[in-house]
Amino acid sequence: MLVAEDHPVNQALVGAILDACGHSYRFAANGVEALALFERERFDLILMDGQMPELDGYQASAEIRRREAGSGGHVHIIAVTAHAMKNDREQCLAAGMDDYLTKPIVAEELVALLRACPPGVAAAAAGAESAEAAEAAGAAGAAGAAATKAAPTPQREAAAAAA
Repeated sequence: MLVAEDHPVNQALVGAILDACGHSYRFAANGVEALALFERERFDLILMDGQMPELDGYQASAEIRRREAGSGGHVHIIAVTAHAMKNDREQCLAAGMDDYLTKPIVAEELVALLRACPPGVAAAAAGAESAEAAEAAGAAGAAGAAATKAAPTPQREAAAAAA
């Protein structure tokens, strides 16, 4: 599984959920990295953030679909975005994404989406059981709290600059 996400807190949260469910995954911090990994490795599922530096998730997804057109392949792409309006979902689908998950990420919602993936998406099927979803929710909450506590804030940055 490829997880294209630029924010460290969201990376920690998604990583904790996927770890708890037994998934293997790789992170890309922007669309350019996601495309490079897509070219080098085989993924049957991509979690794609919509807003990333260098190349956003919409552009990266459209480029993946363009590249697949010649090969006949189709990787399942799930948009992960903070934008929750109906037209935002339509924009994701227009870019070639197959499904849509809004932020903040809720473990049970992510696991349910993975479980609902088409049968050929092996990465999604592995470990997507309800007991693991409950464990993932606990792990995700702990990871999110730890990552949020460690994330830079204006107050922490000012204190560090003054030190």
